Amino acid sequence: MSKKPGVMIYHDIKPSLELMTDEDCGVLFRAIIEYSMNGTEPGLVGIPGAVFSFLRSKIDSDARKYEETCIKRRYAVYCRDERNAGREPKSMESWERIDALRRIT
Repeated sequence: MSKKPGVMIYHDIKPSLELMTDEDCGVLFRAIIEYSMNGTEPGLVGIPGAVFSFLRSKIDSDARKYEETCIKRRYAVYCRDERNAGREPKSMESWERIDALRRIT
């Protein structure tokens, strides 16, 4: 999944949590952490499964936004360093290809 340092838990799930036992909340919480860290589908059933299926899209969306922010920040640092060295920075599109190759190797 993502190299995010954590996962956001939104207040709008509170009504769903109130329908679950503490044990089910714990199972759901562990599934959220595992999915956000490793992309492992939990295979939950019942209310925890329903709540997780609702949360999965938010977790995925947050991970994409986080990655986009990281890319933009890395590009900004690259541009700053290039300008400080007296060079014109490459376009973001060109830089992204180079950055992607650098991260693979």
